[in-house]
Amino acid sequence: MTSPFLSTLDPKAPQDLIAMAKGFAAPRVAIARAGAPLPMEAAKDATIAGIMIPVFVGEADAIRAEAAKLNWDISAYAIHDTDGELEAGQTAAALCGAGAADVLMKGNLHTDVFMKSAVSRDAGLRTGKRFVHIFHISHPDGGKPILISDAAVNVTPNLETRQDCITECVALLQRLGNARPKIAILSATESAIPSVPSSMDGAALAAWAKDNVQDALSLIHI
Repeated sequence: MTSPFLSTLDPKAPQDLIAMAKGFAAPRVAIARAGAPLPMEAAKDATIAGIMIPVFVGEADAIRAEAAKLNWDISAYAIHDTDGELEAGQTAAALCGAGAADVLMKGNLHTDVFMKSAVSRDAGLRTGKRFVHIFHISHPDGGKPILISDAAVNVTPNLETRQDCITECVALLQRLGNARPKIAILSATESAIPSVPSSMDGAALAAWAKDNVQDALSLIHI
């Protein structure tokens, strides 16, 4: 049985984001454990589009095998041969930290391994700011995107963490061309009531944002 919550639509890359990316020099993207169909297909498409230069990390034989399946000659690109998830994640993160790559991309490894590698002090990626996960959701027919945070990294975020999430969402939207984004803080009630703690947190976050978040339209507590 097909789940009613799973879309049958084919995913489409937002063309406005692709066009924006083409306006910049293609970054070097370290793909942690690249030797699997999905990361290799994504890397090939992005490389052809001119928006990335792949830096392959993982089992070299598997990477070359997947490239061969795609009829993709990857001889011009670096391959860092590693063994297993952890070594691939650590190596890819270290390449970014050392300046040998510009972007860290998740390949065929578990999220917890990937994140552990990224936040490791040895990777050199820490900036003093909190890691925040952001979903960018766009409609296949175009229109304004929806950003959701935090849905993967910060499991039980406190108020300070959620303040960081708001700040990073606003900053990202502004970099994507939305000069005055709208931010909604979601809860299960229309008004702040003590019996629903998330609603009280939402009210506190909305009040904080009015004084601390610049160039964003009124935050809505739902």
